[in-house]
Amino acid sequence: MILPAKPARDSATEMVQVVLPNDANPLGFILGGTVMHLIDIAGAIACHRHTRSLLVTAAVDGLQFLHPIKVGDLIILNARVTCTFSTSLEAQVDVYSEEILTGKRQLTSRAYLTFVAISQDGGRRPVPPLLVETDEDRRVCEEAKLLKRTFQQGQEQRRSHACHSLWCIAEVLHADAIRHQIGDQERANTLERKGPEAGTVAADRRAGPGRIDPVGGGRCQRNPVRCASERATSPVPGGRSRTR
Repeated sequence: MILPAKPARDSATEMVQVVLPNDANPLGFILGGTVMHLIDIAGAIACHRHTRSLLVTAAVDGLQFLHPIKVGDLIILNARVTCTFSTSLEAQVDVYSEEILTGKRQLTSRAYLTFVAISQDGGRRPVPPLLVETDEDRRVCEEAKLLKRTFQQGQEQRRSHACHSLWCIAEVLHADAIRHQIGDQERANTLERKGPEAGTVAADRRAGPGRIDPVGGGRCQRNPVRCASERATSPVPGGRSRTR
């Protein structure tokens, strides 16, 4: 189904709020997190008006804090849809501060947000195309499409690099497993040629210096008195010593 195109003016949104002390940091300026929260809300309202569907925030791009907004000033957010894709759309949110006594207004932040349209069953749904009416709107939309293509190409390159890295790791692990298998086979052949005494020596070598062979071979067979002494004083779980 082909959805009718909608102009950006149909979804334009303005939010106005006074900055209160509980919105501010110890310096008396509004918190950056509070501004981000309001930007997300303003952008979502504009996109809701354009799609008339459920939405989720997918990305925030280009957020800048140009000037602080002090307690008692007004924070004004102007949001509008700037570009649409198959199931997602972009909104631009401009944030202004306005002094109550003088009426002075200045741009304090600007952000671009991407939202994804969601159906009732949780899947993606198509969004109405944007009817571009001015050259400036066309330029902003083309920039958004270019950024999306660049992002997708970067994602594909990162996925390719990750797959190559995983392939290299798998190859190394496979080669290491083959080496261990060959080494085990060679040790088994050596033990078979030398007889049971070689097994005792090999077990002692695997146990290592200063360790007690858990299978009872190696040093314990050659020095049972020393092994008995070590067993009597070896630590056990809980930090205690084993006693007879």
